[in-house]
Amino acid sequence: MGPVLVTGAAGFLGSTVCRQLVEAGLPVRAYLRPGAAHPTLDALPVARHWGDINDAVALRRALHGCFSVVHTVVLGRYSRRYWNALHRINAQGTRSVLEAAVAAGVGQAVLLDTISAFPAARDSAVRVPDFGIEAAGLSRYPYLHSKREARRIADAFRDALRVVSLYCSPLYGAGDKHNHTGVIFQALQRHRFALAPPGGTSVVCVEDAARACVLAATRTQASTRLVVSSEHWSFRALYDRIASSVRPDAGVRWTIPSCCFYPGIAAATLLDRLGSGSQFTPYLVRNGFRFRCFDATDTQRRLGWTPRIAIGDAIDMQTDWMRRHGHLAAG
Repeated sequence: MGPVLVTGAAGFLGSTVCRQLVEAGLPVRAYLRPGAAHPTLDALPVARHWGDINDAVALRRALHGCFSVVHTVVLGRYSRRYWNALHRINAQGTRSVLEAAVAAGVGQAVLLDTISAFPAARDSAVRVPDFGIEAAGLSRYPYLHSKREARRIADAFRDALRVVSLYCSPLYGAGDKHNHTGVIFQALQRHRFALAPPGGTSVVCVEDAARACVLAATRTQASTRLVVSSEHWSFRALYDRIASSVRPDAGVRWTIPSCCFYPGIAAATLLDRLGSGSQFTPYLVRNGFRFRCFDATDTQRRLGWTPRIAIGDAIDMQTDWMRRHGHLAAG
């Protein structure tokens, strides 16, 4: 088997995918943004390639001779002020990677998507996702709109190469140096989370998500769409579990009443239109008040993938890692 190229190789998920590919004895190429720090890769025998995600020449050079590519680059910003950047990185970046893969003769691409693409529910029942139905109002949310455009771009390439789209749940575990979920840990340690939203979500350990990426990248199969989820938590229970890990007296005190949904949407919409840049956006309010709990049985069947790490253990791993790297105060 030829090398596997990982874009976003210095990131939370990308670096974990690189390590697991190396542990599996496979040749790995890491595609890195110029100037990006990559300490997580320093101990790994991976070939490094540098370039912008829309640099066609650099991408083709990195992909030459590869068996597959795992595309993990994503910009996760929710304010309207990032609209252009979101589309350049999330949508156009996907097109650039797939065009370069086809030009280089790569046979398979693994793309990371989000479970936020699916309609949310008012209850916590675990659902089998319908990939033909998108969440309503995606055009109003810049991040989700950019991911929808990336999805449509990917669909146009499914005849040219095998495209495996993994709809990933929020990630927990060691290595979150950019503080995607780590901001919750920091806020709870500082007693800044007295309230929890009333919704919930599927979650998965980054180690398990990376293993799904490795399996999808190394097993020849038809184009498909799969969910990567492990456990299903209410936000209140999830935040309480994180609090017990970072600071025993930092638990959430109240759950926000469901009647606050529409006032919350209105306030967040006003802030967003004023260009405040606040992370309190309509997208986050909607996510917080709804449930996105999705079944991954089809992923287990198609890839032979089974989650191995409980989310409680992943949370403790993340707390320990953040403390060792100075992102959390010592307990």
